[in-house]
Amino acid sequence: MCCCDGDVVESTHLFIAHLYCSPGDRLQVLGEHRSLQAANERLREQLDEEQEARSDLQRQLTRANNEAAVWRQKFESGEGGIRPEDMDELKKKLAARIQDGEAQLETALGKVIGLEKAKNRSQMEVEALVAEVEKVMRL
Repeated sequence: MCCCDGDVVESTHLFIAHLYCSPGDRLQVLGEHRSLQAANERLREQLDEEQEARSDLQRQLTRANNEAAVWRQKFESGEGGIRPEDMDELKKKLAARIQDGEAQLETALGKVIGLEKAKNRSQMEVEALVAEVEKVMRL
């Protein structure tokens, strides 16, 4: 179903609810519906932001891994001209950067999962309200 079909169905439900509900019920249902829509939109925006942050962290991790591979190749071929002590220090720094990037990525993944759960809960609440409107319409 495309997004505009959902809007038409939603508008139809709200119109019918408007016809058959008492003014107090109508205002309550409409208020709850608007509130849930706003919460759902905020969660979508937050999810998008977290996914962008995750992508950025993934790029940083890939870049750090590529940089480590280049330095490893230079070291192993003798091309780098770096003393073994300096190489060990570079390895430690790169390992720390990789570990930090992985930790940030895991944190972002946790946030994304939490946001997806919240989005699903909001969607279920919206569906429950639509069912309630349909029930009221049948009365």
